Amino acid sequence: MTADLTAPISTAMSRLLPLARMSRGPFKWAIADSAAIAILTGRLEAYAKLGRFITYSQLVSDVNFKIYPNQDYFIDVEEWHGLDRTIIGEYLAWIIVNSYRDNGIMLSTICVTKRGEQMPGFSFFTWMQSVRLLEDLSEESILGFWATETKKVFNFYKKDTK
Repeated sequence: MTADLTAPISTAMSRLLPLARMSRGPFKWAIADSAAIAILTGRLEAYAKLGRFITYSQLVSDVNFKIYPNQDYFIDVEEWHGLDRTIIGEYLAWIIVNSYRDNGIMLSTICVTKRGEQMPGFSFFTWMQSVRLLEDLSEESILGFWATETKKVFNFYKKDTK
């Protein structure tokens, strides 16, 4: 079962903000990297307007992440590492917080794996459970939550393109 997301945005935001309490601080990389956030958000929005999902690899391809001072960092989409997953997880979480605050949608839910289920990574769902937006990690709860949230994203951008 999913949590009630029809509550006022401020209530849902108070649940999403604990995502910021990661071990190294609140969105340390994403907040400081507005260029990469703009590129990632633009790609997500472009796919949402088409009513399509985007893979993690499509999303991050050729994006320069500024996680180290004065040093470029590009994710090798052919060989993902733990740091790469941490980076994209933080950036996508930051995008969710902003898109939910601004539009009441979780834009990053349309970003999926290219193999297997073609759904967001499992860590996304554990985050949603940790902030009490997803009741449990059963297949039924995960699929219901994801279907509801992606439908909101596609409907928002479908409306936006008319």
